[in-house]
Amino acid sequence: MIDFIARTIYDRRITPTEPLSEYGLADPPIVVIFYPRAPDGSVEPKALAILYVGDTLPSTYAYYTRVPGDSDLTIIPLYQVNSLIKFAFDIELSPPGLRFSDINRG
Repeated sequence: MIDFIARTIYDRRITPTEPLSEYGLADPPIVVIFYPRAPDGSVEPKALAILYVGDTLPSTYAYYTRVPGDSDLTIIPLYQVNSLIKFAFDIELSPPGLRFSDINRG
């Protein structure tokens, strides 16, 4: 899992000019949190990293994302986020533009 994140490369960083809600990041539908494991195998209480994933860009080929505490947004290719969702939840997010919140997990 950490290898996946280490290989994730964002396309670019942008400074938001609109409220975070316009990017799907005021209440993001996807929040990825990584916790370290202690030597005894238990999960440590402090997160290593957090990534908020919002809406897709109008082109539908990338997501708006944000790291807590960072004022800029990062643009991450759709396939990288979708691969993570597939790995974590066994859910295919395709066709492009389908949002995690659109899926009925019912």
